[in-house]
Amino acid sequence: MKEDPALYDLYGPFLNLATLCEEVRREPDGSISLLRIVQQLPAGPEYVQLTAVIALQSGIAVGDYNVRLTISFPWGEEVPGPETSVALAGEEKGYTVYAPLTFPGLDPGIHWVNVYLGQRLLTRIPLRAIPGME
Repeated sequence: MKEDPALYDLYGPFLNLATLCEEVRREPDGSISLLRIVQQLPAGPEYVQLTAVIALQSGIAVGDYNVRLTISFPWGEEVPGPETSVALAGEEKGYTVYAPLTFPGLDPGIHWVNVYLGQRLLTRIPLRAIPGME
């Protein structure tokens, strides 16, 4: 069932969370705190470091799955990003991917972080760069 797209929506794995933030804090009790979740930032030439956080829930999915990110820039270019394998254990059990991303400056427009599970585009996370934003 790993690569049968027709069954994902019914049986999993399911997307629980997909966002960009500036910091991930792991708390002593095992929970996580996401600090400064961002959807827009000022456009400019400075490097921007963010973390993509993608949380999956297994459903009936069991086994290893490939999670791959790409970044689509406003001018249409798409470049590879981090890639990792996740081990899903079924039922409510999940896996959270923390993927550091570096943007070499932000041109005005929408930058998309594309999240793939295997060959399937699972979701897209937008980051809008706004000229003159303070």
